[in-house]
Order: sequence, then structure tokens, then C-alpha cells
Amino acid sequence: MLKIFLLTRNDIRFIEDWILYHGFLFGLENLHILDGSDNNETLDIYAKFKPFGLHVHHSSSGLTELAEEMTQLMHAEKGTNNFLIKLDTD
Repeated sequence: MLKIFLLTRNDIRFIEDWILYHGFLFGLENLHILDGSDNNETLDIYAKFKPFGLHVHHSSSGLTELAEEMTQLMHAEKGTNNFLIKLDTD
């Protein structure tokens, strides 16, 4: 199974298109977003897709800590039949 991971913060300009594109290709249930945003517009976008399987993990950590959290998240989702890919928003 292929799982896509995204580490992002306040990318309101790209995030909905990113979700739509990658959700179409891989399925929303295979998308995992680790978000450090403090922007309510971004949270509203996530709320539209969560009922369809999108996985959103929120964090208030700084950039260094976010990278460590992403590593932990990916380790938690790995399995013998999983392929994990980390992508950027843009």
C-alpha cells in the first residue's frame, strides 16, 4: 500500500489543490498531513476532507520538531506491505 505524507505550515494557497490532486491519484485515506498551521482557513479546508478519509495531524512545534514528528508519524505507519513517500506542498 502506498501512503503519502506532507509536512506543511500555513500553505493556504496550495493545500486544497494538493489534497484534491493527490487524493484523486492515491485516495484520501492514503494521505497523511502533518500541519503546523495557525491559520483557521487551512483548518477549514481540512474539515471538508476529513470525513472522506484524509488524515491530518496537528502540531504547534517549530520546524526542527516538526521534522522529528514527521519521522515518528512515518515510522508509526510503516508496515511490511507499505511504501511511504514524503512530498512537499508545491
